[in-house]
Amino acid sequence: AGTTIVQAATERALATTRVFSFTDGVHVTITNMTIRHGNVSEGGYWSVDHGGGVFVGGILTLIDTDIVSNTADDGAGAYVTGDATVSGGVFQDNNGWPSCCTFGGGLYVDGDLHLDGTQFLSNSVYFEGGGAFVLGNASIDSALFQGNRTSNSSGGGLFVDTGDSFITSTLFISN
Repeated sequence: AGTTIVQAATERALATTRVFSFTDGVHVTITNMTIRHGNVSEGGYWSVDHGGGVFVGGILTLIDTDIVSNTADDGAGAYVTGDATVSGGVFQDNNGWPSCCTFGGGLYVDGDLHLDGTQFLSNSVYFEGGGAFVLGNASIDSALFQGNRTSNSSGGGLFVDTGDSFITSTLFISN
């Protein structure tokens, strides 16, 4: 990622807000940035706090962007209500609140995901998709999913719920 760092607080433990929030129907592109220390998790059962680092009510394109050390109930790193295209960058150490029914520790996509050359490292969530959770189709090339966890279900690295998966040249290690 680039030298631009945007954070909600100087450290995760002090954060009480998300880093970026974009309204419904937008197409957002973020390039060469590090987004870190966002927190929108209230920690309640069936809470609706999504996207500690980034919340996009539409389509997201990330290019060489690192999403690091964020907390939320779903999509702790980034939560997208539409499609997402991610090229390069890292999702690392993002944590879904440890309560029932949280999804997508690093990334939650409520649409199709196109992923190329991205790493998902040490993300965690209670239910499904420690690294990434996708409701649509997933097209993944040259990615790395390593050390991602779920506490009570499946898809430590990746969970594709209802769509098709097309995965090439990708490593899944110790998820």
